[in-house]
Formats: sequence, C-alpha cells, structure tokens
Amino acid sequence: MRSLIIEDTAVIYRIVQHILAEFGESDIAEDGLKAIKKVKLSMNENNYYDLILLDIMIPEINGLDVLSNIRNLEKIHSDLKPAKIIILTSLSEPKYIKAGMARGCDSYLLKPVDKYKLIGELKKLNLTEPANAKA
Repeated sequence: MRSLIIEDTAVIYRIVQHILAEFGESDIAEDGLKAIKKVKLSMNENNYYDLILLDIMIPEINGLDVLSNIRNLEKIHSDLKPAKIIILTSLSEPKYIKAGMARGCDSYLLKPVDKYKLIGELKKLNLTEPANAKA
C-alpha cells in the first residue's frame, strides 16, 4: 500500500507513518499545496496513492479544499483507481464530518491517533495487506 499523510504536526505524522509502516511506504505533505503537488506527481508517474490521510486544519489550503481538489484530479485521471481518503482531525463538529463526506472522504477519524481505530478503518477499506505480501 502506498500512502500520503497530509499533516502539519511532526509528532502526529511520525506516529501515523509508524502505524502504516507494516503495510507499505508513506509520503508526507505538511501543507495543502505540497499535498496537491505530490498527488499530481504521483498521478503523472502512474504511481498513485492507495490511501490518503488528511488533516483539515493545515496551512496554505485547508484539508476540505484539498479533498475536493484530489477528487477532481481523480476524475481527470479516470484510468487510476481513486485513493481511499481518511480525514484524521481534531474537528468533531457534525458540519465538518458532513462536509468531508460530501466532498468524497471514505472515513473520518478523530485525533488523538488511535492505532487500533486506524487499523480498523484500513481493514474496512480493504487496505491491510502487509507490504511484504505483495511480491
């Protein structure tokens, strides 16, 4: 599994990267602009992400707008399988959850990061095949 973690807090993206390590490689983007650039590059190289973990409160472009951008890019690159997108945020208000779902996220998890909840969501999304099992 190839994943992109869009998060501006180093401690959090390191924790998430550690959790995901058994399933494959992870890239990091600390702001919305970098995230969109990484998504475009991965699409152009035909090496798109299987999973994107996305915080809402990130610099440059907020996570909800990044989500919309990613889903629009996927429509343009219709030959690629869309990434599973999990919003991982501290914003628990229903309006944010509804906005995330309306813009195309597959799941919504609240911080602090809980390893077992995250892995549970990966299982629901059929993304738990260990990295070494793909060969």
